[in-house]
Amino acid sequence: MRLDLHVHSIHSSDGRGTPGDIVRQAKKHGLEGVSITDHNTHEGSTQARAQVGSEKGFVVVRGIEVSAKEGHVLVYGVGENFEKGLSASEVARIARDRGGIAVAAHPYRHWTGVGESVVRKVDFVAIEGLNSNSDKNGNARSRKLAAELKKPMVGGSDAHELGMVGAGFTAFDETLETEEQIIDAIARGACKPEGMSASPAAGLRNTLGNFTAWLGRGMKRM
Repeated sequence: MRLDLHVHSIHSSDGRGTPGDIVRQAKKHGLEGVSITDHNTHEGSTQARAQVGSEKGFVVVRGIEVSAKEGHVLVYGVGENFEKGLSASEVARIARDRGGIAVAAHPYRHWTGVGESVVRKVDFVAIEGLNSNSDKNGNARSRKLAAELKKPMVGGSDAHELGMVGAGFTAFDETLETEEQIIDAIARGACKPEGMSASPAAGLRNTLGNFTAWLGRGMKRM
């Protein structure tokens, strides 16, 4: 079973597709589920869940990419927004208190990752071991850190355009039918990250784009 657990919709300032577009694209690529993880809002994933409803064979996991003080944190299983600028440890605690889990997103990405030292200190449930907008080196370092810390790993495309949906994904060892089952499987480590990393040229474009966007926001995280 394969789910892309990191996708952005039009509810992120840098996203292109609607939640419905993303669900259709994920199905087109043979995925069994998706999590729309817009920046600091659960609106995209909530809309996608409402659209899919009780449909069998495809699961939408509620997601949000929170702009913590140190960098980006993925939260799954929570249908509420998070305040920007909280510490990563606060985000992890709030996610846990609300019945969800917190995952360190692309920890080695210079402009938006939380960094290795934070991953070592904060009780993240898992680490993003494959992000299709990160280069091979960054993803390899993330997987090495997860292995050292004995943390489960997830994967996602980090798609901001429909054509990227499914480029990275999380493969599960079993067929799961609900958000709760998927979150439990992540916590148990019954999954692995798969897919492609960014090419050197794409990595350079992403770095330049992130730097430009960072300057445009007044050197603040998204």
